[in-house]
Amino acid sequence: PIMIDIEVLTPKQSAENIEEELAKFAEKFNQVIEAGYSVSMPDNPMGEPRFKALEVILELDLPCKPEQMLLHVNTFHTREDLDNILKEAIALNARRMLVISGDGGERLAKLSPASIGMNGNAVTSVELLQYIHREYPGEFDTGVAFNPYEPQEHELEKMKRKIEAGARYIITQPIVGRDDRLDALRAFGVPVTLGAW
Repeated sequence: PIMIDIEVLTPKQSAENIEEELAKFAEKFNQVIEAGYSVSMPDNPMGEPRFKALEVILELDLPCKPEQMLLHVNTFHTREDLDNILKEAIALNARRMLVISGDGGERLAKLSPASIGMNGNAVTSVELLQYIHREYPGEFDTGVAFNPYEPQEHELEKMKRKIEAGARYIITQPIVGRDDRLDALRAFGVPVTLGAW
């Protein structure tokens, strides 16, 4: 089966008219759910602080259908904030999760390896996956992103590490005229989902 994830952004924390932005989010969220697709909710995309997806869903009392929600989580959090996001997701049965390194920003915290009990210089999506599966075993169905525009050999090597760290599916963008990249992903033996923005 083909899963279609439609990205819907939560309002920016700096929004001038938050009520209007929340209403827009609710409208888009409901349109995606009613169409039978999955709502893909980024975690501070482009390093711009936004309201947390689960907070907005609860505040607006939106229909929480676990199979139609894809929560993104990235490395730009304190450990306490990360754990709060993960615990809220468990409470709402939001188990589908896209684990990415994320876009940084000067206003965002950054996980350190020591804060999650690991060695190294930085926390990438690989270390974040390892942490989630170690601290919350069996709680999440984690996926990872594949960038079709980066050099393929490098991206496929990163993908191997992500799969070994517990990723169970891959999300990528449609690749017009580049079927070889999709063929290379099939070798990992996990489902591949195309995301729409």
